[in-house]
Amino acid sequence: MMKRLLLLSASLWLAAFSLQAQALADAQRKAAAMIDHFSAKLKKINIPRIDFEYTIESRQDDLKETMTGTLYLKLKQKKMRVEMPDQLIVADGRHVWVIQKELKEITKDAYSPEINQMNPLNLLNEYREKFLYAFMGRQEGPDGKTWDLVELTPNDKSADFFKIKLFFSPKNGMLRFFQIFDKAGVIYTFEIQSLQNAHNATNQLFSVDLNKYSGYSVTDLTK
Repeated sequence: MMKRLLLLSASLWLAAFSLQAQALADAQRKAAAMIDHFSAKLKKINIPRIDFEYTIESRQDDLKETMTGTLYLKLKQKKMRVEMPDQLIVADGRHVWVIQKELKEITKDAYSPEINQMNPLNLLNEYREKFLYAFMGRQEGPDGKTWDLVELTPNDKSADFFKIKLFFSPKNGMLRFFQIFDKAGVIYTFEIQSLQNAHNATNQLFSVDLNKYSGYSVTDLTK
């Protein structure tokens, strides 16, 4: 009798484990499908123009700062342009220019892979290798509305953050919100307010003409 009970208990445990593993696999497949769907749409756009709102929030420090801007990308050429009210950042594939408008200062530095961290959409190309990912169902987003939620946990436990949330539209699968939760209790929220193709953009968009910045001090860190 005892032997039968042990066998039954083991069978139930294995069945429960199998169901749990299947549920996790399904959650991973759904998450990957959603990320890949949006990534494929983004790659079809020659020069994506993204109007965004960026919020930094720390409840411990009673801090909440919000800024708006526009992000232009040339993904294959590793080029990027970020326009904000007081700052302009341009990566031309060889150098990175940071222009502080209020301070009238320009910094030029060599391009490095770390610049990709400034582009929150960069993880769309590396999430399979660097994260555990799962679809968490439909949940409330930062705006109080319901979105399809994908959560990512970094494999590198020494990373400064412990979780990323991606909120996708249930209607068209477009990414709307991107949140990073760091270990210091700060939440970084990137909201994609619009995504379109910058049809009229030229290569000049990803370059800096110093003649346009008369009176600015220039610091060249490449020398």
